[in-house]
Amino acid sequence: WATWCGPCISEMRYIHEAFAKYSAVGVPSLSLSVDVDTYGDELLRIAWQFVRRRRATNQPTAPQPDRRRPRATTEILHVLPRFIGGGPERSVMVIAAEGRAAGLEVGHTVMVLEPPISPGMHRRARHLDVDVVERPGPERLSAELAAADAIVVHYWNNPVLIEFLEGVELPERPVVLWARILGTEPPQIVTDDLVGLADAVFLTSPVSAASEGAIAARSAGVPIEIVAGALDRTRLAATRRRPPSPGELVVGYVGSLQTTKMHPRLPEMCAEVADPRVKFVFVGDGDGDLLRRRLGSLGLADRAVVRPHTEDIGTVFGELDVFGFCLLYTS
Repeated sequence: WATWCGPCISEMRYIHEAFAKYSAVGVPSLSLSVDVDTYGDELLRIAWQFVRRRRATNQPTAPQPDRRRPRATTEILHVLPRFIGGGPERSVMVIAAEGRAAGLEVGHTVMVLEPPISPGMHRRARHLDVDVVERPGPERLSAELAAADAIVVHYWNNPVLIEFLEGVELPERPVVLWARILGTEPPQIVTDDLVGLADAVFLTSPVSAASEGAIAARSAGVPIEIVAGALDRTRLAATRRRPPSPGELVVGYVGSLQTTKMHPRLPEMCAEVADPRVKFVFVGDGDGDLLRRRLGSLGLADRAVVRPHTEDIGTVFGELDVFGFCLLYTS
């Protein structure tokens, strides 16, 4: 049944009567709600309320939205504000894959604080036996925190993540704050109060050692390690280098096209290259039409191509002579 199913609701009274009749002779009853796509981890609470209002007595059982695996020797809970295929999310998948290949008895659970979840990332997680918990309610949140042997918070300035850290009471478990930002320029700053939550701090760049949070961590004796994001080499498996062309040099950018991530003057940088044999390829999510107009206004309409996001980055890299990842310095 489902809360949105009219015939199910109409039949509920009669089904309840059948349950009451046959339970007297030892026949158990099971009510299975399929509202999981609508309510997620809140399904059990909502289903109970719905059934109670209709004076039904059978216990609703929520189907699990994610496959549960046997408990590993060590369980790591990764807290992420999103799960759409960015660097932090892919790092978790790489860690899980390489740990499994090495025979480590380590289980990984990803707790995603807000939707959406990329279908491709979800499939990848299931393939690697990584459990995905989306937007957990209070009971599920407490259960996941209690079950973890260690908690890794993948941090960048995200309102939902900050709200979570301000409101949650972390259990007595090792907590690692993995700063996924440079952390030295607003708004992407690693602050001293963040470091106060952690037993260890991972920085993705040595430059981040100058951040407010890193300085506070050193003063407090909190261990700091430089841990770069893990590279998903499987995404490069299809890379086939194109034969070099003596009359052309292709420079490419692969990543977010939003100017909150990509350097806002990257088109102007490209325009500074006057040699007409140099071509530019931009691949990623964002306002591609706006970028095309900017490139056109700079006289690059015939030398620059803008393409949407693709998972097949191996093929893209195979086209390039130079890869330039020019990011906004405050990113």
